[in-house]
Amino acid sequence: IVEETDEGLFVVDPTHSFVYLNEAVATIVGEQRRGLLGCDLSVLSERDVVSTATARELRSGVERIVDGEVRSLSIERPVSLDGEETAVVFDLRSLTGEGDRPHVVVFVRDVGSQRAAEERLVAQSRRIERLHEGSTAMIACRSEREVYDLAVAENYLWHHFGDVLLILP
Repeated sequence: IVEETDEGLFVVDPTHSFVYLNEAVATIVGEQRRGLLGCDLSVLSERDVVSTATARELRSGVERIVDGEVRSLSIERPVSLDGEETAVVFDLRSLTGEGDRPHVVVFVRDVGSQRAAEERLVAQSRRIERLHEGSTAMIACRSEREVYDLAVAENYLWHHFGDVLLILP
């Protein structure tokens, strides 16, 4: 399952070195998996996948988990995927490793398309609310003049079709 998923997954040891990564991570970094094993997390910033600050934040998260300060944490940051920037969540979790210090497994989830869909829903919801508010205000009008004044005051789109006045909030 780990090998076949499109989601990235890697494991680092307490020294921040890759001890495992799936093909999705290798593809993101742009290198063969075996060439990345043993490399430090900083390779992610060296290959312009994440910023230097994000690489430092990932290293810090690994240290917090290895030191037992926390067992898990999530970091959402922009990354470069196929030359385009998108939002990614790095979920870091403690993983029993060799010796007394745990390894850290990191799940990499692309949430950029999810965020874009959420933004579209929020915008659509705002338009519907404005339409509802405008309709309610127009229903309360007692004359054509009040409807006209409301449309002008609220900067509504309006067009006169013969005997019909179309107003859109």
